[in-house]
Amino acid sequence: MRRKSKEREVIMKCPKCGAPFEPGDMFCSECGAPRPAELQPPTCPECGHPFTPDMRFCEECGYLLTPEATTDAGVGNGPAVRLAPAASAMTVTADVSTPSIPVEPTPINVEVPFGQRHDVLPRDPYAVPISDSSQTPTPRQSTPNVNDGSTQFMPPVPYPASGGNGSTTVPPIAGAPVDPSGATAAPIPASQKRRTGLIIGIVAAVVAVVLCVVGGLVVYKTEMIGPRTVPQVQTKQAANVVKQLEDKGFVVKRKQVYSALDKGGFVSMDGAKEGEKLDKGSTITVVESLGPGVPKGTVGSDPKTAETSLKKMGVKVTEHEVVSDDPGKVSVTVPADGMPVTNTSNGIHIGVGVSGKGIPIEIAGMDKDQAKSELESKGFNVTLVPRFSSKQYLGKIARSDPSIGVMTDATNVTLYYGVDASKKMDVVGGEPISFFDGNYTPADNTQSMEGEYCTDGGDCITLQNKLDNLGPNGLVIKGEEPSDAWDRLSFCPYAQDALGCVPKQMSNSSDYLMKDYLVTGDTGALELFSGFTLPNCGTTPFVGDAYNVCDNGTNTYSDNVSSIDSAEYLRYLPKEFFVVMPVGAKLDQLESSGYFAGKSDYQPDKDRPYLIRRDNSKYQPISYKEPAIGEYHVNPYAPGPGRTAFKDAPNAKNVYYLVENPVDFSQFKEITISGPDTSSSGANDSKADEQPSTEAKDYANARFGYVANIPAGYVWGKESGNGDGRTFTNTTDGIQIKVWGSDNTSGNSPQQELDSLKASVSDEATNPAFQLVAGQSIYLSYAKDGYIYYQREIVRDDKIAAIQLKYPTSNRSAGDPLTETVPKSLKFVD
Repeated sequence: MRRKSKEREVIMKCPKCGAPFEPGDMFCSECGAPRPAELQPPTCPECGHPFTPDMRFCEECGYLLTPEATTDAGVGNGPAVRLAPAASAMTVTADVSTPSIPVEPTPINVEVPFGQRHDVLPRDPYAVPISDSSQTPTPRQSTPNVNDGSTQFMPPVPYPASGGNGSTTVPPIAGAPVDPSGATAAPIPASQKRRTGLIIGIVAAVVAVVLCVVGGLVVYKTEMIGPRTVPQVQTKQAANVVKQLEDKGFVVKRKQVYSALDKGGFVSMDGAKEGEKLDKGSTITVVESLGPGVPKGTVGSDPKTAETSLKKMGVKVTEHEVVSDDPGKVSVTVPADGMPVTNTSNGIHIGVGVSGKGIPIEIAGMDKDQAKSELESKGFNVTLVPRFSSKQYLGKIARSDPSIGVMTDATNVTLYYGVDASKKMDVVGGEPISFFDGNYTPADNTQSMEGEYCTDGGDCITLQNKLDNLGPNGLVIKGEEPSDAWDRLSFCPYAQDALGCVPKQMSNSSDYLMKDYLVTGDTGALELFSGFTLPNCGTTPFVGDAYNVCDNGTNTYSDNVSSIDSAEYLRYLPKEFFVVMPVGAKLDQLESSGYFAGKSDYQPDKDRPYLIRRDNSKYQPISYKEPAIGEYHVNPYAPGPGRTAFKDAPNAKNVYYLVENPVDFSQFKEITISGPDTSSSGANDSKADEQPSTEAKDYANARFGYVANIPAGYVWGKESGNGDGRTFTNTTDGIQIKVWGSDNTSGNSPQQELDSLKASVSDEATNPAFQLVAGQSIYLSYAKDGYIYYQREIVRDDKIAAIQLKYPTSNRSAGDPLTETVPKSLKFVD
């Protein structure tokens, strides 16, 4: 609003009717007469807004109304001056010939407070309205400033003379444009100046609005406010996807499922789609792969449903018919229901129930007494035998002979049930031996340790019992059978009879060969080792009975012992050595006793029986002079008081867990329903060829149901372990053809798959030589490291088939023509 000062209000009256003019009026509000020029208020030279003589600053734009800068509209466009002070009650009218002389007020020094806007400063107390008289006002005498005496008033300025017709002659302005006719350019009307100021204000407002809108759009576009866009997934790891989503402001949950992807791989998102906009804080579930496995609930499901689910695991799936009391459903799986695949080459086995004679599959995992009762009610003769087993099988059936689920007419059945370390002698104890005043049980039942054992990393060994007439019975590692029977695995040291294998002090005997063996202690552990504690003569164990001597590294029989060089040396070699840890064995007690020299942060699974295998590469042979008859040395690499500590504590590489399969699927006829079929031949043979093919032929993939034609002259590589495809090589031309399939777990469209492919292969594919989306097919070609890659994929909603050509850039004459034929041969046949 326009500021007013009642104390110094200047009233200008209409010369015709005497009605007062209000500031800014151009016509009389009563009679409509135009306001004379001499009565028109001065205007701001900056914005054209009218102002009253008592103002020092323009109330519209804040312009400083100094004598040098202001324009008095009442006197034309000439330079304005500081006007004489006006009395607060002074009235000026057009018909006054001589203005009254007001009382001179005391000059006031005005100080502007620091930071105060100049447009709200106090008004000049010396300002006085301009008289409408043509007479020059009487000059006033200067009054010294009461503060400093330095104030001087400017001389009066004569008013312009009035013409005979009542008009006012306006003196020319220095520097103003001159009309050729001699007329001075007319002044800019105040209304035009006001319009200019209004336009400037409107433009400024529009610019401000535009800036606000643009700024808002930038903020919105960068998603600093408003909904957030779910990012495109360009990574294969679920952890990276979680970070992408959390960085966008979403709340992320994880769900783990079994799939063909490696453990930790990204499977999909629940609750959102890539590119979708969601509010900040929305919850999205990232589905993470656990690797291949058997989904919970497979057992008891319809076989076709189970097959569909298991085919997506990326490993071979084999189906068997098993005897069941509830036929027509999936009765058993290996791995067990809800468990991961530990042996990818063996894949997944499912047993589908059928009616027939044999031990029904439902016996597996059943309480031992209940199982015995049910089988006896079916006419079987049942024997129960304990066996080291996982916690889940303690007191339950872990296996049987004949095998569970196998059709058989046998009536005599042995059921093995699980026990822990507290029953170790029930497991490893043999037939009791009568000795003087009692019976004693030797620890010689090595057969109880038969089975497959695997590390967490998939390194597996199989222990088999060896029975023959070549020497003592014992266990051997399948594929690593020793040449000498005395190097088989046992719990016992060498002795003349089984009494040497009794793990306790016998009455009336000073012999206690198993003193300080773990089997005699309270840790629950025991040792399984090779060589019966014997030394070696050359490369064979040396027994040294009667006339056996070691002669120059050869085990020799001689009637004349004295003729043999007694200076020959025997050697103690580090041989296979396992510490057996049933469920409940006290590993911490073993560690605190110094059994292991090394340290490890690894914590074995205490709910499964396992073996700790010694790394014999860290030990050196030790030589001894052959002792006299009746004397012997202590083997430092065998159990007992002279045993050398294990250099390695239990760790991920030396701990082998018992693999328990209550159902032995090797006893069943198998039907491969997914993955490479090793029983077939021809184009689907999973074995590698040694020679190039002599003719073109189709490769058919059983797992993903696609076919590709491979030209003649290519060596067929071995089918991949998970059955997704294989590689074909032409060594003459240096050309490689590779085919594979995969599940479309992300639900990619062809365009999305192409984008993902370009992002994954290399920087070279950012600007590929060729790319195309044609229906369900995508094509991508690029050069890298001296080779040309040409790839085609068929993208379906459920799965993808791919074929890739790779050939040297120096041999395009051989490779280029193949791009017109080989990729086009790829097709789905299911």
